[in-house]
Amino acid sequence: MMGATSGLGFISRPFCARYRAEWRGYVAILAPGDIPTVDFYVTPRLDATVRTLRFDSRVWHEAALHLPPGTQIIIVRHAARRWLRFIAAEAARWSGVAFLMDDDLPAAWRCRELPLDYRIRTSARFAHIADLLMRVCDRLWVSTDTLQRRYCRWGARTLPPLHPFQPRAAAPAGCRCWCYHGTRAHLREMHWLRPVIAEVQARVPEAVFEIMGGGHARRLLAGIPRVQVLPPLSWPDYRRHCDRAQIAVGVAPLLPGRFNAARAHVKAFDIAHCGAVGLFSHRVPYFPTLDGSGALFADDDTETWSDRLVALLTDDPERQRRYQRMIRWLDKERCSAASTNWLHE
Repeated sequence: MMGATSGLGFISRPFCARYRAEWRGYVAILAPGDIPTVDFYVTPRLDATVRTLRFDSRVWHEAALHLPPGTQIIIVRHAARRWLRFIAAEAARWSGVAFLMDDDLPAAWRCRELPLDYRIRTSARFAHIADLLMRVCDRLWVSTDTLQRRYCRWGARTLPPLHPFQPRAAAPAGCRCWCYHGTRAHLREMHWLRPVIAEVQARVPEAVFEIMGGGHARRLLAGIPRVQVLPPLSWPDYRRHCDRAQIAVGVAPLLPGRFNAARAHVKAFDIAHCGAVGLFSHRVPYFPTLDGSGALFADDDTETWSDRLVALLTDDPERQRRYQRMIRWLDKERCSAASTNWLHE
């Protein structure tokens, strides 16, 4: 088991601030823009009795001066130092301050499966505010049990992701569109997936493959027919894209790696949001979490992935049955978390 010092060696004490104000139903969410972390971990857990205020934590907002006494603050991934100094200076006003971390931010610099600039930027941004986070936060929420074990010395508690989207129907019979919606943090997976894409497109002549990316994705998949490369989208634009997408199957390969081992299964939510059934790597975080949900799994063998994708794309009744199982599984997971107790535990 790896403790907190595996990320930034100079930090070893827990998040241990103390707040005495009584909570009065207000929650202030500080996040660096409109990002998926808020929708996957916070929004689904807030019922109609909670009065929510949202701020872009990258810039200072004068409205923060008027936050009601007893407000619970949730810092999501990052906040500018001015925000953290303000929280510290006004400590008597808060009922609690939580830090929500859904990736291994402190140790990203050690994770060689990520692009170098991504690794450095992610850990450096955390290091820049780590001292103030330790000063103002009284609890740490993390997205997976792996992160909880790594940061148990910080008093980490696991807060699993939840599906935040409205129910929708599966892609209709005859749909042969399939997708991979990875980001720059998944370049290894994109390269690994290339022969799978080529094989499926050859075996299913009407198949259309959709991928997020830019010039790199276009160059990588050049020569493979019926490939649509979408530009990187903001989170609001991506939500709207998924709302209207007609995609039969979504894939989520995840190769071994320290950073990947701490990820959560949120790709399953994106795939379901598109009306698609998912094919996932047969490892954490997807297996065993999604076992019984209608999801399919495969080991790191491109032939197995190709065969299972072809079978799904050409069997509409089976695909739609699996999608209905996934929707029932997502609803059950969300209903089980319907409580405000998580804010103060």
